[in-house]
Amino acid sequence: MLRPHMTRTGVLLGLLLTPPLIAVMYVARTILGLPFSPFDLFEWLTRILPGRIVIGGIDALAAVLTIFGLSLRTASKTAEQMLALALFTGGGAGVAAVVARLLATTRLRDRNPVTWAVGASAGVGAVVAILTAGVRPMGSLAPLWPASIWIVLAFGAWGFAFGRAWRALHPSALPGRGARISLRDAVASTPARSTVTLDAADRRVFLVRLAGAAASITVVGAALALLQRRTAAPSAGTPNTALPPRPGAVDPAPGTRPEYTPVCDHYRIDINLFPPHIDVAAWTLPITGRLDRPARLTLEGFEKGAYGPAHDHFITLSCISNPVAGDLIGTTRWTGVSLKAVLAPLGVQSAARFVTVHAADGFHETMPLDRVAGDERIMLAYHWDGERLTPGHGFPLRLYIPDRYGMKQPKWITAIEVMDHYEAGYWVVRGWDETAQVLATSVIDTVAIDDAYEKDGRRFVPIGGMAYAGARGISKVEIKVDGGPWIEARLRQPLSDLTWVLWRYDWMFAPGRHTFAVRCYDGQGQPQIAEDQGTYSRGATGIHRLDKRLGGVT
Repeated sequence: MLRPHMTRTGVLLGLLLTPPLIAVMYVARTILGLPFSPFDLFEWLTRILPGRIVIGGIDALAAVLTIFGLSLRTASKTAEQMLALALFTGGGAGVAAVVARLLATTRLRDRNPVTWAVGASAGVGAVVAILTAGVRPMGSLAPLWPASIWIVLAFGAWGFAFGRAWRALHPSALPGRGARISLRDAVASTPARSTVTLDAADRRVFLVRLAGAAASITVVGAALALLQRRTAAPSAGTPNTALPPRPGAVDPAPGTRPEYTPVCDHYRIDINLFPPHIDVAAWTLPITGRLDRPARLTLEGFEKGAYGPAHDHFITLSCISNPVAGDLIGTTRWTGVSLKAVLAPLGVQSAARFVTVHAADGFHETMPLDRVAGDERIMLAYHWDGERLTPGHGFPLRLYIPDRYGMKQPKWITAIEVMDHYEAGYWVVRGWDETAQVLATSVIDTVAIDDAYEKDGRRFVPIGGMAYAGARGISKVEIKVDGGPWIEARLRQPLSDLTWVLWRYDWMFAPGRHTFAVRCYDGQGQPQIAEDQGTYSRGATGIHRLDKRLGGVT
């Protein structure tokens, strides 16, 4: 008899069996470089969904992390990965429910459930392999066919486990390999309470044992993969760059963010859950299009100065999705070659108007050739902090464009094309601002009540933070306490004209609850936008305020 609870059993089995599949695929990805379908499917979805849906998801994720007081820099990728795993698990439960319904139908009830479950799940695996082929460089080192075969086998193994569990839980669904029996005949000939099946106690014992086995496989697999990743991962280390001396520079208020960001602490926001795998021995950079002499460059050539002299710049990079006072921003030393110098010997043709940069993850961005020709700071960077780029930050090559958010600056560059027409960039197509110029922002990092000091019989509390306006620089920062006037803060000399500026204001202490606000002016004297605006589509704006209850100072 077809029982409604069979679908629920299928969902339960899907929820139990999908986490072990995830763990096994994760081990295979970490140790053998095979595809990891949960992340590959998630990345495929983010590339085909309409831009507004993706943007809504980004905003919702940032809002949840902010509500729970979590760092966007450290938690955003983890949150995306957890969402991908949850969706894959839910998909496994959905597939299991469909397979259960099929196995419970009259047409299939006299068939071997293991065979049918393996066939159905392997078919799903084949579809997954086809759909995710385009994003596989982010999760796999394996060639196309071995990677696809692995996915089909892994899904087929899941189906085998499902079929065996189904057969154990529903032996009455197997009336025999011989004659078929109709639903009407089955109802007429079978006593209402004489179904041959496991009793409730046996079912519970079986499910508990199955859950225990699934949990064991999941935990062991995750532990092995994490151990392998920890062993292979480089140590965080400390910055390799000595900061330039600045005699008489303003000392940051205690608790202000570090002026220089170690690579291990720099934010990473991109369209991938895994960074692309790029084999440096095989990587070359083709530069084609409207050129008299197209070229193919190598990383060794960049590092040896074959394509132009190396430029070192202290640079602050910010994400357009960074909310006011968010931590999706960082400063490090970039080393690279001016894109203008790279193109100069290639014979740029008169019809050329734009340069399009392509990346291994499908990301791309276009900029006017006039801008490249007029700004030698636009560079192809191959080092951060004196070392080769890490896989997460764009190895082997990434682009830098002054005064633009990170969404305009591809990482993992694989090709450059000089074109006579414009093509909208990856995020521009999805509704983000075409220019993406950095908007001025200022942040209060600290009200250092524990570092209050006395001067001329009065108590002062250091207040400090950061201000940033891209390559335009910062000319002034002002602080406001409660309903008082705006008062100018002192600025620390920045590391370069491409970095943020640290500021400090020493406030005369008064106990009680206070509201501190900050605003800045860019290097051209333009004030930051005071009205609150979300990150979409130009970047966040608004005045940062901090409420503090301050007691007595001893």
